[in-house]
Amino acid sequence: MKSSPDTDDLATYGLTVVPLADEAFVIASTSGTLLHLNSSARLIVENALNGQSAATIAKALAIRLHIDEPVLLADIEGLIGEICQKCSSVEQGLEEAPHSENVPDRPIEQDSYRLFGKLVHVNYRDPEIAAVCDPMLAPFRDHRQQQYDLVASFEAIGDTYKVSCGAAEVLVDRTGRAAFSGLMRVLVAHDQADPGLFRVLLHAGSVLGSAGAWLIGGNSGHGKSTLVTKLDSLGHTVLGDDLVPVDLDRRLVFPYPTALSIKHHGWETVSAFRPDLMEAEPRITSIGKHVRHLAPKNPARDEDRFGQPICGLLLPNRTAGAAPQILQVTTKEAMLALCDKYGRFPIDPDDLKALISVVSEMPRYQLVYDDVNDVLPELTTLL
Repeated sequence: MKSSPDTDDLATYGLTVVPLADEAFVIASTSGTLLHLNSSARLIVENALNGQSAATIAKALAIRLHIDEPVLLADIEGLIGEICQKCSSVEQGLEEAPHSENVPDRPIEQDSYRLFGKLVHVNYRDPEIAAVCDPMLAPFRDHRQQQYDLVASFEAIGDTYKVSCGAAEVLVDRTGRAAFSGLMRVLVAHDQADPGLFRVLLHAGSVLGSAGAWLIGGNSGHGKSTLVTKLDSLGHTVLGDDLVPVDLDRRLVFPYPTALSIKHHGWETVSAFRPDLMEAEPRITSIGKHVRHLAPKNPARDEDRFGQPICGLLLPNRTAGAAPQILQVTTKEAMLALCDKYGRFPIDPDDLKALISVVSEMPRYQLVYDDVNDVLPELTTLL
C-alpha cells in the first residue's frame, strides 16, 4: 500500500485539462467533477497526465517555482490527494432538489401546471418522482380547467425512466433528479421528436432583455435569484432561476421553467416587492438551505422554447455597505462564476471549450451593490 498519493492515482478518473489562459479546468469523465486549476496546479497536473511521478515533477519544478523540493513534493501529493478526493464524489445533484423531509403528506401521482401559457398535466406514477418534481412546479399549479393542452408522463423501464410529452421522448437514469431534468427537456421540445435541444445546463438564472437572454451567474448566496425576481417584477421574462440550458453552437438559451427559489437570507429583500413570498411554504433543499418558491409574474412563453440569443452575463455581488458599481469582468472571472464550487456544468471537455469561447465574446458585468435598487437605472439601460 502506498503511503502517499502519486500521479498514477489520477489515471483512474479520466482527467481532461481544458486551458483557461495560463490556468485551466480539469474534468473527470468518471464522475463529471469540474475543478479549477491555477497556473502551478495546471503545470503539475499536465506533467502528471504525461506519466511523470510526483517526485519527478517536484525535482523538475523546484528551481523553476523557487520552492524547496521536499516542500514542493508534499504540496504536489496534497494536490493529487485533493483532486482524487473530489473526483471520487460522484453525487452531483441539483442544488434545489427538495430534501427527503419534503415528501408530501399524500402520495402525489399526478398534477396540473400552467407552463409556457399552456395547461400541462403530469402523470408522475411514482410518489418519489413527485417529491422531487412537484415542489419546484407547485407555484405553477392550476386546477381550474380539466381540458389539458399537454400531457407529460413517466414510465419505469429497468434502470431508466422514459419521460414523454407529445412528440418528445427521452430516457434518463432512474433517479428523481434525472427525472426532473428529463421532464424539463420534453416540455421544452414537446412538439419535436428529438428533445435533445441542449446538452449543457449552467448554474445561472436568465431573463430576457430587449435583444435576447442575459445569463445571471455567480456562486450560491450572491443574489442570483433575488436579482431574477426583481427583474421579473419589472416586466422581464424569466427563462430560469437557478439552472438554464444552452445551445453553445447556436448561442441560444432555453427556458427551464422552475419556480423562483428564494433562500432565507433573501426573504426580507424580496418580500418588499413580492409580499406573497411570505405566504409560500418554507422548504429545505438537499443541501440544507431554507427556501420559499414563487411563480414568476412573467414566466417563459411558448415561443421562448425555441431559444433566445445570448446577450451577455451579469454577476450580482450583493455586499453590505458596498457602493453601487457595474464593472466589466474578465473571461476567467466569468468562467469561475459559471463553473462554481458545485462542479456540475458543463462536464464535457468540448462543451467547456465552447463555453469559454462564447463567454469570451459576450459582454460581462459584475453588479456590486448593497441595495439592488441602487444599480437598477444603469442596469435597465443595459438590458
